[in-house]
Amino acid sequence: MSTGVSAQSGQEKAPLHHKRYLAIFLPFLVSERIRYQGLLREGFARNGLSRDEAGTDEPPAEAAPRPLVTTCEERGALRLAATDPVAAQRGLHPGMALADARARHHDLIALPDDPAADRALLERITDWARRYTPLLAQDPPDALVLDMTGGAHLFGGEEALLADIRARLEAQGFTPRLAIAGTPEAAAALTRAKSGKAGAPDPVIASGA
Repeated sequence: MSTGVSAQSGQEKAPLHHKRYLAIFLPFLVSERIRYQGLLREGFARNGLSRDEAGTDEPPAEAAPRPLVTTCEERGALRLAATDPVAAQRGLHPGMALADARARHHDLIALPDDPAADRALLERITDWARRYTPLLAQDPPDALVLDMTGGAHLFGGEEALLADIRARLEAQGFTPRLAIAGTPEAAAALTRAKSGKAGAPDPVIASGA
């Protein structure tokens, strides 16, 4: 049985912490950047709306939300690079030809992708997340992982930590998916596997599991 004392030094060993990693996945980072930067106004103008309609960042309140995508050129054709929640719900997905997407949804708003702007936003979110730990890494293009080993108690425990991060990100207009696990890979996988349903709890794999 371990006594927690080193036989060589006679010093009591510091308690060992199970590794704990918190993953933040922002599946709609691109469309949320566009709305945050007010670029949806440009999207309305590019996609055939009137000047009056293009004067706001959202369509009229009574109108159904229009799907928003970004596009990139691939193999000589314009293809979808990213989608917003409305576009995703309508079955649009990255890699789809823009012509096919427009044929299915005539109200589609399409803007050219801007990878540099996306990287810059992820960098700002990373800097913001350092309030929780200095040990973190980006998982481009839309995620990051925080090493919270031994640190969650400073924020009231893991569930309280998740709630705080979620509330702060949602207040900034993001739709985060969060998870905590014993490895970065497991935490990241959980964020991509969890339901995006509003109110669904953020998954936590018990320490040592």
